[in-house]
Amino acid sequence: MNKIWLPVLIVLGFAVPVMMQCAKAQTQTELSEQTCAESQEADKELDQVYRQVMKAHEGEQRFTAALQKAQQAWVSFRDLHLVSLYPAENKQMEYGSIYPMCYCLEKTRLTRERIAQLRQWLEGMPEGDPCTGSRRGVKNVR
Repeated sequence: MNKIWLPVLIVLGFAVPVMMQCAKAQTQTELSEQTCAESQEADKELDQVYRQVMKAHEGEQRFTAALQKAQQAWVSFRDLHLVSLYPAENKQMEYGSIYPMCYCLEKTRLTRERIAQLRQWLEGMPEGDPCTGSRRGVKNVR
Protein backbone atom coordinates (compact mmCIF):
# COMPACT_ATOMS: atom_id res chain seq x y z
CA MET A 1 0.00 0.00 0.00
CA ASN A 2 2.84 2.42 0.82
CA LYS A 3 4.31 1.82 -2.64
CA ILE A 4 1.18 3.28 -4.18
CA TRP A 5 1.51 6.60 -2.37
CA LEU A 6 5.10 7.33 -3.39
CA PRO A 7 4.32 8.01 -7.09
CA VAL A 8 1.28 10.06 -6.07
CA LEU A 9 3.38 12.19 -3.74
CA ILE A 10 6.07 12.64 -6.40
CA VAL A 11 3.52 13.84 -8.95
CA LEU A 12 1.94 16.15 -6.39
CA GLY A 13 5.37 17.50 -5.50
CA PHE A 14 5.77 18.72 -9.09
CA ALA A 15 2.16 19.63 -9.75
CA VAL A 16 1.29 21.62 -6.62
CA PRO A 17 3.86 24.43 -7.13
CA VAL A 18 2.80 24.79 -10.75
CA MET A 19 -0.85 24.82 -9.82
CA MET A 20 -0.13 27.55 -7.28
CA GLN A 21 1.63 29.58 -9.98
CA CYS A 22 -1.28 28.97 -12.30
CA ALA A 23 -3.87 30.13 -9.78
CA LYS A 24 -5.51 32.31 -12.42
CA ALA A 25 -5.93 29.40 -14.81
CA GLN A 26 -9.38 27.89 -14.59
CA THR A 27 -9.32 25.01 -17.04
CA GLN A 28 -6.97 22.13 -17.73
CA THR A 29 -6.23 23.67 -21.12
CA GLU A 30 -5.16 26.94 -19.48
CA LEU A 31 -2.99 25.06 -16.98
CA SER A 32 -1.37 23.12 -19.80
CA GLU A 33 -0.77 26.27 -21.82
CA GLN A 34 0.90 27.97 -18.87
CA THR A 35 3.13 25.02 -17.96
CA CYS A 36 4.13 24.56 -21.60
CA ALA A 37 4.95 28.27 -21.87
CA GLU A 38 7.22 27.80 -18.83
CA SER A 39 8.85 24.88 -20.60
CA GLN A 40 9.54 27.07 -23.64
CA GLU A 41 11.05 29.74 -21.39
CA ALA A 42 13.29 27.11 -19.77
CA ASP A 43 14.42 26.02 -23.25
CA LYS A 44 15.31 29.62 -24.09
CA GLU A 45 17.27 29.94 -20.85
CA LEU A 46 19.05 26.66 -21.57
CA ASP A 47 20.13 27.94 -24.98
CA GLN A 48 21.27 31.24 -23.48
CA VAL A 49 23.36 29.59 -20.74
CA TYR A 50 24.83 27.10 -23.22
CA ARG A 51 25.88 29.97 -25.49
CA GLN A 52 27.41 31.83 -22.54
CA VAL A 53 29.50 28.78 -21.61
CA MET A 54 30.62 28.28 -25.20
CA LYS A 55 31.60 31.95 -25.49
CA ALA A 56 33.44 31.94 -22.16
CA HIS A 57 35.50 28.97 -23.33
CA GLU A 58 35.82 29.84 -27.02
CA GLY A 59 39.60 29.48 -26.98
CA GLU A 60 39.39 25.92 -25.67
CA GLN A 61 38.56 23.93 -28.79
CA ARG A 62 38.74 20.51 -27.16
CA PHE A 63 36.34 21.59 -24.41
CA THR A 64 33.85 23.32 -26.72
CA ALA A 65 33.77 20.37 -29.14
CA ALA A 66 33.11 17.97 -26.26
CA LEU A 67 30.45 20.21 -24.73
CA GLN A 68 28.72 20.63 -28.08
CA LYS A 69 28.46 16.84 -28.46
CA ALA A 70 27.38 16.47 -24.84
CA GLN A 71 24.65 19.07 -25.26
CA GLN A 72 23.32 17.43 -28.42
CA ALA A 73 23.31 14.06 -26.62
CA TRP A 74 21.57 15.59 -23.60
CA VAL A 75 18.78 17.09 -25.72
CA SER A 76 18.30 13.68 -27.37
CA PHE A 77 18.25 12.02 -23.94
CA ARG A 78 15.69 14.49 -22.60
CA ASP A 79 13.38 14.12 -25.58
CA LEU A 80 13.60 10.31 -25.62
CA HIS A 81 13.15 10.17 -21.85
CA LEU A 82 9.89 12.05 -22.28
CA VAL A 83 8.82 9.59 -24.99
CA SER A 84 9.59 6.71 -22.62
CA LEU A 85 7.50 8.31 -19.88
CA TYR A 86 4.54 8.71 -22.21
CA PRO A 87 4.93 6.00 -24.87
CA ALA A 88 1.27 5.59 -25.84
CA GLU A 89 0.42 6.37 -29.44
CA ASN A 90 -2.78 8.18 -28.46
CA LYS A 91 -1.53 10.16 -25.49
CA GLN A 92 -4.78 12.03 -24.82
CA MET A 93 -6.70 8.75 -24.68
CA GLU A 94 -4.11 6.99 -22.54
CA TYR A 95 -3.12 9.76 -20.12
CA GLY A 96 -6.07 12.12 -20.26
CA SER A 97 -6.35 15.87 -20.55
CA ILE A 98 -3.61 16.38 -17.95
CA TYR A 99 -0.99 14.83 -20.28
CA PRO A 100 0.28 18.10 -21.86
CA MET A 101 0.74 19.66 -18.43
CA CYS A 102 2.56 16.61 -17.06
CA TYR A 103 4.78 16.41 -20.15
CA CYS A 104 5.71 20.08 -19.89
CA LEU A 105 6.32 19.83 -16.13
CA GLU A 106 8.79 16.99 -16.61
CA LYS A 107 10.47 18.69 -19.57
CA THR A 108 10.89 21.87 -17.53
CA ARG A 109 12.28 19.95 -14.55
CA LEU A 110 14.86 18.17 -16.70
CA THR A 111 15.79 21.39 -18.50
CA ARG A 112 16.28 23.30 -15.25
CA GLU A 113 18.57 20.53 -14.00
CA ARG A 114 20.67 20.85 -17.16
CA ILE A 115 20.80 24.64 -16.79
CA ALA A 116 22.22 24.16 -13.29
CA GLN A 117 24.83 21.76 -14.67
CA LEU A 118 25.87 24.20 -17.39
CA ARG A 119 26.06 27.10 -14.94
CA GLN A 120 28.86 25.26 -13.15
CA TRP A 121 31.14 26.22 -16.05
CA LEU A 122 30.22 29.86 -15.52
CA GLU A 123 30.12 29.99 -11.73
CA GLY A 124 32.66 27.31 -10.87
CA MET A 125 32.52 24.66 -8.21
CA PRO A 126 32.85 25.08 -4.45
CA GLU A 127 36.37 25.94 -3.38
CA GLY A 128 38.37 22.90 -2.44
CA ASP A 129 36.39 20.50 -4.63
CA PRO A 130 39.08 18.17 -5.99
CA CYS A 131 36.85 17.06 -8.89
CA THR A 132 36.33 20.48 -10.47
CA GLY A 133 37.81 19.49 -13.81
CA SER A 134 36.98 22.17 -16.38
CA ARG A 135 34.28 23.71 -14.16
CA ARG A 136 36.53 26.44 -12.76
CA GLY A 137 34.10 29.26 -13.44
CA VAL A 138 34.52 32.12 -15.90
CA LYS A 139 36.43 34.40 -13.51
CA ASN A 140 38.99 31.62 -12.96
CA VAL A 141 39.47 30.69 -16.63
CA ARG A 142 42.76 31.59 -18.34
